Amino acid sequence: PGLVDIVNSGIHKDMDYYTFLDSSSSFSHCFSEIAELGFLYSGELSEALPLIRQLGLKMEKQMFESTGNVNTQKGIIFLMALATFSSAYCIAKNGVFDLTSFQQTSKEISNEILLEFEQSQEVTHGVQCANTYGFELGGGARYEASSGFKTTLNYGFPILQEEGLIHTNQAKKESTLTKALLSLMAHNNDTNVLYRSDLTSLEELKEYSKQALNAYQTENYLKFYQKIDEFCMRKRVSPGGAADLLAVSVFIYFTYNKFNDAC
Repeated sequence: PGLVDIVNSGIHKDMDYYTFLDSSSSFSHCFSEIAELGFLYSGELSEALPLIRQLGLKMEKQMFESTGNVNTQKGIIFLMALATFSSAYCIAKNGVFDLTSFQQTSKEISNEILLEFEQSQEVTHGVQCANTYGFELGGGARYEASSGFKTTLNYGFPILQEEGLIHTNQAKKESTLTKALLSLMAHNNDTNVLYRSDLTSLEELKEYSKQALNAYQTENYLKFYQKIDEFCMRKRVSPGGAADLLAVSVFIYFTYNKFNDAC
């Protein structure tokens, strides 16, 4: 709802499904560099963030070049880069991908990241949200990183793990992903919504998402889902933060199911 997909562009008139294909293909190869960096890293975790960001900025540049300066995936570049580095670091260190170790690693890397809001000389969308609503409500991707992907691990990943994406048909995959997205929308303090609207709109969207999630696979589900879609279009809001967390949830799901046993 409100997001770019293959059917329409939601509220985003400057991009479409193919803009996302272009941007994703422009920087996706860089994730192997980040994984290698994490796998071989032997320094203090508190000093890893600048190295991750260096590659992240390279990816952002490639994204903007491929889209004609449209920001399709700046948030996901940051979150997925951190998740990729942390995962590879944990696998190298422990021989397995362990969720507790992954969460602790991400926290240590992002230990001082919230201080950037106070130190920033630039008044970005993220800085405005953090200043207006505080870190927990308005901290966005930085808060998620500093928490060790708390929202992702509590509300996205468990649904994917329970419902499954491996060895299921396409319809089942889409159903599972939609359910996980609704769960994230119901619990995520999405700064995309806060910046475009306000706290009241965010709380309304979370409530509608909870209703749709509770009615999932019942005869009333589509009615609740349509209500979310209409709300997003009417309020001109987009749960892009939840979409980013869904992508990270999918990454963690596949990493967990491939590397959870001793390598």
